[in-house]
Amino acid sequence: MDACDTAPGIARRWLVRLLGEWSLEDHADDAMLVASELISNSVAETGKPGWVRRPPVGLRLHGGPSVLVIQVWDAVLGAPLPRAAAPDEESGRGLAIVAGLSASCGFLLL
Repeated sequence: MDACDTAPGIARRWLVRLLGEWSLEDHADDAMLVASELISNSVAETGKPGWVRRPPVGLRLHGGPSVLVIQVWDAVLGAPLPRAAAPDEESGRGLAIVAGLSASCGFLLL
């Protein structure tokens, strides 16, 4: 998908539809938050100066009876790093939220 401002919303809509097909609706709220945060980070990083043309971002899902794996990729070298956000900052908490939701399900953020 294009790394544009609408990518997180597109990812959420696709995710909800797919989770319904897989009978994993119970995971929809957490999965949408995780996917949205990760896609938003990718969009922000690929929007920084230095790219001749903004590269795409991708979302891949793997599911089973009781598991959902969410993978997001982009052209940025290296993994995103969580940071401590000040109480008055409007951003900087997404990766901590993703890590917390993943850990509560018994998985790690990789």
